[in-house]
Amino acid sequence: MAVFPPQPNAQGVSTSFVVYYSSVDESTGEMWCPDCVRAVPKVAALLDSPHAPDVFIQYVGQRSEWKSPSSPYRAEPYNLTSIPTIVKLEDGVEVSRLADPEFNEEGALAAFVFGTQKQEVVKPLVMVGGNGKVCTDDFCEF
Repeated sequence: MAVFPPQPNAQGVSTSFVVYYSSVDESTGEMWCPDCVRAVPKVAALLDSPHAPDVFIQYVGQRSEWKSPSSPYRAEPYNLTSIPTIVKLEDGVEVSRLADPEFNEEGALAAFVFGTQKQEVVKPLVMVGGNGKVCTDDFCEF
């Protein structure tokens, strides 16, 4: 559970994060932004972590509101250019941000929040045989 205002760490710095998502489309019951929908499980896993930081969620509005040049989230103090975006705050001041498309890259969110190395994703080996059949390390089409 997030505490507001965030509590200082051992160095006396209060660190928190704000995740900006699209709002939920009332006609579908889901966020209108597919990138935001893909990000939700990653953020949920982050919040379930035993060392979860303070994370606050902010919805930027419906598609027409977000796409409008007059969206308040596109101007100061937010200056968002894409969603989802996560902003790191120290003592209430932005120190860094991670925005889409990097937000949804494997391991990027954990690396951003916890300062860990981003995990490399090993792609399965794909071979196309002389017969045009596709094989990977765990599947072969015959």
